[in-house]
Amino acid sequence: IKVAEGSIDILNVNANSEGITYKVMVAFEQGDNTGRFINFTALSKISITDALAKSTKLCKKFPNRKSKKCKIYSGLEILKDGTKIKLTKAEIKSGVQKTQIAKVEPTIKLKKKKIIKVAEGSIDILNVNANSEGITYKVMVAFEQGDNTGRFINFTALSKISITDALAKSTKLCKKFPNRKSKKCKIYSGLEILKDGTKIKLTKAEIKSGVQKTQIAKVEPTIKLKKKVKVVKKEPTQEEFKPKKTNQDNEAPVIKIAEAITVNDASYEIEGSVTDKSDKIFVQINGRNVTVTNGKFKMKRYSPVDEEIQIIATDQWGNTSKPKLVSVIIDQKDIDIATVLETLDPSKIQSKSNQNKVALIIGIEKYDQTPEASYANLDAKYFYEYAKKGFGISKSNIKLLVDEDANLIKSLGTINKWLPGKIKSGETELIIFFAGHGLASNDGKELYLLPQDSDPDLLARTALSRTELFKQIISLNPKNVTIFLDTCYSGVSRDEKTLLASARPVRIVADKQDTPNNFTIFSASQLDQISSGLKEAKHGIFSYYLMKGLEGKADANNDKDITNGELLAYIDQNVAQKASELGRQQNPSLAGDPDKILMSYQ
Repeated sequence: IKVAEGSIDILNVNANSEGITYKVMVAFEQGDNTGRFINFTALSKISITDALAKSTKLCKKFPNRKSKKCKIYSGLEILKDGTKIKLTKAEIKSGVQKTQIAKVEPTIKLKKKKIIKVAEGSIDILNVNANSEGITYKVMVAFEQGDNTGRFINFTALSKISITDALAKSTKLCKKFPNRKSKKCKIYSGLEILKDGTKIKLTKAEIKSGVQKTQIAKVEPTIKLKKKVKVVKKEPTQEEFKPKKTNQDNEAPVIKIAEAITVNDASYEIEGSVTDKSDKIFVQINGRNVTVTNGKFKMKRYSPVDEEIQIIATDQWGNTSKPKLVSVIIDQKDIDIATVLETLDPSKIQSKSNQNKVALIIGIEKYDQTPEASYANLDAKYFYEYAKKGFGISKSNIKLLVDEDANLIKSLGTINKWLPGKIKSGETELIIFFAGHGLASNDGKELYLLPQDSDPDLLARTALSRTELFKQIISLNPKNVTIFLDTCYSGVSRDEKTLLASARPVRIVADKQDTPNNFTIFSASQLDQISSGLKEAKHGIFSYYLMKGLEGKADANNDKDITNGELLAYIDQNVAQKASELGRQQNPSLAGDPDKILMSYQ
């Protein structure tokens, strides 16, 4: 039988005196839980010991063998006339030569030899129902390793149905080999093995076409061998009883639910899930049947006191789970349901673009030396959108300063350099929005807006004087000015934290200041009140209702024009109500003409 050169190391080929060829196969188990083996075969014309050394060398050099042991699998002495003499593992190890015995005995005994056993791991013996002639078909396929050694990996299969079936099984083994990659599985050799042990070699073409050569073999003088096989058949054999495996489900369903559940009402609903191999599952809660849908169940219950419930699940085969106990705690508390506030949506309004309008927007939440002004940065970012859509101001005419960008230097730079470049005398309408901390001087005569890095104890040097800010704006002579101040001057933050390092127990009360003629000023609160934050809206109360009013909520007569007075009325009503719910008092104020149209929208 020819063997692929890649899997045989043919060395020292000088013939011995008898012209005998020695053949040894060693193998190791793959170790991937399939029970398959990798085989390595070598020929030698010197000795059986030499053939064993060569095949063992091939096995040990295999790259994926790791620590798997190479074991002797089979051995033959092949005479000049083609006669094959099988060797035991002990004879292979000892190097015994059986040639003389073979020459004395009639070669017909070789045909009595049993089919050569092959490692179970590399053979897929399926469909073993004997055919009418009792023939066994054996096919070996192989693929080249591809590691430049010219070696092959072989896969062998037996079948009692046909040569085509044996070819299919051996090819399947080859293709499933984990390290084959894209290497092609090719037919290597094939045999028809008769009942008496006679082997008939098949060509590759015959293997592919499924040709059976048995009739040719029957013409040859093998009659005596067949008679001996019949004698063997008369010997009684007893098969071992093996119970058939079934897929019967013996496992109980598994219930998944918390062991303790707390509810806030005497009327409650309990729900959980259950898993099992069967299609139908039945659940009982305290003896009452509950419907299971897609592995989930639920049940409404009523109990004014704590209780313990028992859940049991049974599948269609009668497998029942252990009772699952669930403790239910009835914790009835008075819960205040907060009113859900509408989200701000500047897209609801649209107004004509106006190139003569300019906006300066400042929002500072994270202060360097004072407590946070909660949500002030969000107030500023949202007002930026209302400035564009509600007041029709272009992006190039809006300056937005948030947190670190609103420090003292950048704020002064914007007021003294950016504004003069944007305001045209007597033409430009200026809008200013400020959300953050404000503070009055110790004597209450001056009001300050605090930049991000301001020190409350050094107001004159580190804060923006409202008086100085107004003077700078007046000097630029804008057509009119509208200012929205979501701040207070009481020395307390939106979260009622004191701004001054020396935490004085009395709030600072500021004096009222005069308002220039063409100015309109909306303030979040009176001078002695706190400007609060609105947690559920994540905005200051004043800023939230200011922007809601600009969406059209403040347009009391629905004429698409919002006057200063309409906006103040809407803001004051809602801010006062929300502040009262927080236990505070806050009343926005307006300095300016209440009848003046603030904004027109579409």
